[in-house]
Amino acid sequence: MKQYFTGFFTAVCLTASVFIFIGSQNKNLGDIVVNSISVQNDGKEKIFLGISESYGGMLETYNKYGKKTAFLGTNEGGGGMLETYNKDGKRTAFLGDLDGYGGMLTINNTDGKPLVLLGNSEGYGGMFSTLSKDGKVTAAIGTTEGGGGLETYN
Repeated sequence: MKQYFTGFFTAVCLTASVFIFIGSQNKNLGDIVVNSISVQNDGKEKIFLGISESYGGMLETYNKYGKKTAFLGTNEGGGGMLETYNKDGKRTAFLGDLDGYGGMLTINNTDGKPLVLLGNSEGYGGMFSTLSKDGKVTAAIGTTEGGGGLETYN
């Protein structure tokens, strides 16, 4: 009886091995469709690749404290954007589309408030602005409805 069991077990192993070796010859996994991919460490999310119901596709990364450090994806208006954040989760930079006005680059301070803006001036042309730590414009150069201009503020 022991020999029958050993023979049966050997036959099952050989058959399984044949299917595994034949299957391993195909390097193409085909189409893999998922709603999201989340990479976690100790139960804390580190990378998220997925879909936002209201915006579209996105990739987010997180630090060891669970705070977002980067975002690459689609904004509310359907345009693309890239954002970076400091260790406290406050935005430090933005590069992307401004809801139909064109591209914008924003560099922020450690509190998440903009300090430098480079982008489109509401459809009129390019603009470069600097801001104080309180968010007030201190200087601007660019194109407006009336033409080119340079402004400074106290």
